[in-house]
Amino acid sequence: MATMVEEKVQRVEECLGFTFPHDKSPCVESLNTAGLTFFQGQSVRKNNFLAVHGDTQAAAYFSSFWIGKNGSSKGQWTEIRDLLANENLAQVGVAHGLDECVILNPGTTQVSGGMMATTVEALPGAVHLERGSEALGRVMARLGLIHNLLT
Repeated sequence: MATMVEEKVQRVEECLGFTFPHDKSPCVESLNTAGLTFFQGQSVRKNNFLAVHGDTQAAAYFSSFWIGKNGSSKGQWTEIRDLLANENLAQVGVAHGLDECVILNPGTTQVSGGMMATTVEALPGAVHLERGSEALGRVMARLGLIHNLLT
């Protein structure tokens, strides 16, 4: 029988259309807003480290398309970059039901917008570490984090 954390990982993998093939720990870390969590006997750190990586890699991924387009403007970049704004990321996470997968501190009963945004930044970060930019791009598109200026 799967644990609650394993069930959350499975739901996230289905949502992202991406399976963490050998080690589910990066996915668990992405979901972890609690201080200290254990998964399969190992401690898992909080998701803010993966969130920094995910935010940076998503911006780099977007900019690689933006910079290659003739006639791209700085204003268009700002519009594209707004996809990665915390408010939008929180809305995307809730729309995909990822708020139900977040690992909370004991006593915390609700996922805040900031917690959701950090989780949505962390998941592509984990995907990028596992499989690189191409997989990150597929996951971003699956979450709806794509802009018509990039296609």
